[in-house]
Amino acid sequence: MPVFLWLFPAYAQAIVAIVSMPALRSLWSNAAIAVAAGLAFFGTFFPTGRQVLSPISYVFASEATLPLHLDTLPEYRRLIDDLLGKMGPEDRLSVFASSGMMSDSLLYEMDKDLYPRIEWACQVDSRDRFRPATLKSKYVVVTDPPVIHLQPGAQLCVSIPDQYIVEGKGIAAAYRRIAAYQLSGDVKGYLYEQVRPIGKAEIDDLYNEFRKKYPRWATPEW
Repeated sequence: MPVFLWLFPAYAQAIVAIVSMPALRSLWSNAAIAVAAGLAFFGTFFPTGRQVLSPISYVFASEATLPLHLDTLPEYRRLIDDLLGKMGPEDRLSVFASSGMMSDSLLYEMDKDLYPRIEWACQVDSRDRFRPATLKSKYVVVTDPPVIHLQPGAQLCVSIPDQYIVEGKGIAAAYRRIAAYQLSGDVKGYLYEQVRPIGKAEIDDLYNEFRKKYPRWATPEW
C-alpha cells in the first residue's frame, strides 16, 4: 500500500531509535515497548488477538485488518466460472462494487484469466470520477445492497449504477439478469448481460443523478 511506503521511514526511525540507544532506557522500559508493540500487532491482525484483548480494544486499531475471508467461496467460484464460460475473446466485464465482499480487483485476484477482460470501474468519486467505458461492457456484476469500502456518498460512481441496474431504472433497460449468487455477509450478487447499447437519454439520466452531488461532472459524448 502506498500509505505504508510513506509511513515506513517514520516506523523505521522509531525502531532504530529504540534499539540503538539502550543507555537512555532501562531494560524494563525497552521490554515494555516491545510487549506493547507485539500486542498491538497481535490485536490488529489476528481474530484471536482481538478477542483476547477486547477489554482494552480502545488501545489498538479501531478497524480490524484481518485476512480476507469469504463465507460463500463456492458462490464466488461459480460466478467466475460463469464469466469465463460465457465471455468471448472481445467481451468485457464491469463490476459495480468496491469492498472486500465484491470488486473487480477481488475477482481478478481469484482468477488472473479475468485480467484482460475487466473494464476497471471507478472506485473513489473524487479521484477517479465515473468511467463511461464500464457501461459498454457486455457483462456486469452488481450487488444488493450496494457494497462500498468508504464512507457513504464517497463512491456514488459505484453505488448509483449498481442501484439503477438492480432496481430496473434508467440504464437497467439495456441489461437482463442471467444469474444470482449468495455472497458473504448476506449480500446478493447478480450477473447481467447487456442486450443492447445504452441510449443517450439513459446516460443523460445517469449523469443528472451524479450532478446532484458533483455539478462539474459533464455528460460524455455518447
